[in-house]
Amino acid sequence: MVFGGIGNNFVNPALAGRAFLLASFPVAMTAWTKTGVNWVTMNSLDAVSTATPLSFLKAGAAGLEPLKESGVSLLDMALGNIGGSIGETCAILILLGGAYLIYKGIISYVMPACYLGTIFILSFLLGGFSFEFSMFQILAGGVMLGAFFMLTDYTTSPMTQKGQIIYAVLAGVIATVIRLYGGYPEGCSYSILLANVATPLIDKYVNNRVFGEVAKSE
Repeated sequence: MVFGGIGNNFVNPALAGRAFLLASFPVAMTAWTKTGVNWVTMNSLDAVSTATPLSFLKAGAAGLEPLKESGVSLLDMALGNIGGSIGETCAILILLGGAYLIYKGIISYVMPACYLGTIFILSFLLGGFSFEFSMFQILAGGVMLGAFFMLTDYTTSPMTQKGQIIYAVLAGVIATVIRLYGGYPEGCSYSILLANVATPLIDKYVNNRVFGEVAKSE
């Protein structure tokens, strides 16, 4: 309601709240406590403090060496066997959810495809032409969740398909730049918020489809 209610918000309210909390309480928002179960005794193990895959990469040297040393694989990231925020760890389930929304016609494939494609290509070009590094950038953090469930918000995304492509590519570029060169390990939330702010400008300069015309008087 702070942004005017449904249909009037200029940025995604959920992302705005998360970005505010991340800026205010960075340690609490990025730390992750991993618990486990001993499958022989069925007793819970003590909680172990650990970092997310993006934090491992940000804290180490260039490349995937810090992540490999942590024992995290791409398969673990796809299956959600990693640390991370709720809803962003299991890439396969997020992909299935996004595919269902596309199948039902609730969202378009254009924005998720352009967003993920931009991050993959830029990560490949700027990450030493490594396919594994590019896949890591897609599977880690909130990229998959943001692509299908945040970027596609009706109110804060452009109206035309051409505008949606520009919007998604812009968000993908910002996310990649923040991840690779910024202070935070994750840039998904901020990239979508900045693209939200640019939506009115995109709609202004990208011509909308004309469905009719004014009849000329005789």
